[in-house]
Amino acid sequence: MKKSYSPEGVFLIIGTIFGLLFAVFIPYGAGFDEEQHVVRIFDIAAWNFLPNRNESSGKTYAYADFIRLSNQRRYFQTPAFDQFEPDYFLKPLDKNQTVGIVTRSIYSPVNFIPQAVVARYFWRKLDFPVIPIAILCRVLGVITYLAGCYLAIRLLPIGKWVMVTLALAPTALFQASTLNTDGFTNAISFLFIAISSNLFLETSNPLPKRKLAFLILIIILVGMAKPGLFFIFPLLLWLPYKKINSSFFKFTIWFAVFLAIFFALSYNFLALQNSHFTNNEGSNLSRQFAFIVNQPVDFLYAFLWGNLRSIGNYLGEWIAVYGHWAGKVPGLVYILFLVSLFIALGWDNRIPTFSRWQRIGFLLTFIISTGAFALMHAIAIYNPGDLSVFGRQGRYYIPSAPMLFLAIQGLFSLKGFLHNHAQKIILNSLLGTLVFFAIGIYASYYTYCGTSIYSLQGCKQPIYKNIAWTQTPALTLNSKTTVVQQFSSHCIPIDKVQVYLHSYSDTSDSTIMKISIYDSEKRILHTEKIPYKDGVAGSSPVPPTNAGKTARLDRHIFRYGGIYVFLKTQNTKKRRILSKLCFCIFFAKCLDGLLPCKAIYKVY
Repeated sequence: MKKSYSPEGVFLIIGTIFGLLFAVFIPYGAGFDEEQHVVRIFDIAAWNFLPNRNESSGKTYAYADFIRLSNQRRYFQTPAFDQFEPDYFLKPLDKNQTVGIVTRSIYSPVNFIPQAVVARYFWRKLDFPVIPIAILCRVLGVITYLAGCYLAIRLLPIGKWVMVTLALAPTALFQASTLNTDGFTNAISFLFIAISSNLFLETSNPLPKRKLAFLILIIILVGMAKPGLFFIFPLLLWLPYKKINSSFFKFTIWFAVFLAIFFALSYNFLALQNSHFTNNEGSNLSRQFAFIVNQPVDFLYAFLWGNLRSIGNYLGEWIAVYGHWAGKVPGLVYILFLVSLFIALGWDNRIPTFSRWQRIGFLLTFIISTGAFALMHAIAIYNPGDLSVFGRQGRYYIPSAPMLFLAIQGLFSLKGFLHNHAQKIILNSLLGTLVFFAIGIYASYYTYCGTSIYSLQGCKQPIYKNIAWTQTPALTLNSKTTVVQQFSSHCIPIDKVQVYLHSYSDTSDSTIMKISIYDSEKRILHTEKIPYKDGVAGSSPVPPTNAGKTARLDRHIFRYGGIYVFLKTQNTKKRRILSKLCFCIFFAKCLDGLLPCKAIYKVY
């Protein structure tokens, strides 16, 4: 007799192990807008249910440590082991330093109730350190997500393994394990789809009142999740209303829909006031609508083509991505996840199954809700004539994804080996997916060059996070000036060093730029003279792909210690040469990703 696994049991075990692992080891602030959500949680803990409501400034005030300790606030992407050092991890909350920000986290406080309770007690009353309590809040988010998805899997009459796979998608679990509203929103959406599916195939006549009551509760919670989730409500049109013999329940279902939409619209209208959508920073909605009204054809083209050409990017991010697009996800994550999803779609073909009409309902509701999410996002990011703004935020489509896959679930059947070993393949594929995703977390957040091991690409250091290097102060360089910069390399060997220039004003073909590289004892390693005519043209910053000249170095000459780069111009006609050097920008590219890389800069 073949061994059978419980879908909800498998989900709970795997989700708990990896959810808690991610909650602890994803660096604080590495989640999308996590520090913004922490500020919002801290504000809700003081019973401030609307964001950015300070009477004098229209901002939200919180302790500066919430921002200062965030991994996303670092100047460079560096290993995050230091967040577990006592001076960092147990740093007392400094109540004497506060910061006021217009937080982008403007969602309903219902999304953050458990976290706000913890924040009120541990941060506002006891002044506990930031990171341990942030991890505790993350754990509560994981528990909320796991509980919602567990119930959704239990409720689904068929397609349970499809929901297990979708709920354990790396991006979905990453979001549930960091502080944001996505975990709550995804769980509520999955529950709504699951209870609706359950009622579709319910054999009892009339439908059980407890299930209808649960549906009404979930409808209300949909209105309290992220804006726009109520676009999944058209799925209610496919309910078997003939089996609801109570007029009270028929009325209450649609009254709950009205209340959910009314709450979502009214709350978000109030929350938008004094938000980044209405001030002069970020995506000002008035400006965005003016763009659209003035150029409706261009907006329609951008919306349609910008999204269609980006489907691959959206799919990739929907499956797996790290916060703020840090590092690189191992390619095996995508392959193993798609294997699990394919097997799940073709294995569970039990009877009863969804009718053709119900599958159409799933598909149409998926199109409506996904289109609504895409439209709202397009309005916020639209820039006339620019399609490059599309292709990110694939995580926005997680809530509606089950409807697409339930619509096609069971339309084909697995045969032979795949059918006989389907559960084992799904289980092992999911485990492999999350194990490799966890390896990518370590490589991306806890090493300098770890991602180059599986990406088969060179490692370029440093990775800038909060330094706009194209806008750094510029030095005026002439024939009598020498610029010296030092960096300490822990990457062996270094394949090349790149020096980037902003611009130069000389047009003489005889002007020469001299680059010399020395070791820590000032012994010359490499010297290269480059005619300015072969250098960077133009007066504005140029992209790194086109800027600078490369000094290629012998692979054996580097050892641990400081490396010095000297930059000097020469002119045979003795005329003054004016050149602007972006002195913070030296890249050390390490092709050997097995060793960590480090770059520390000093300007002489």
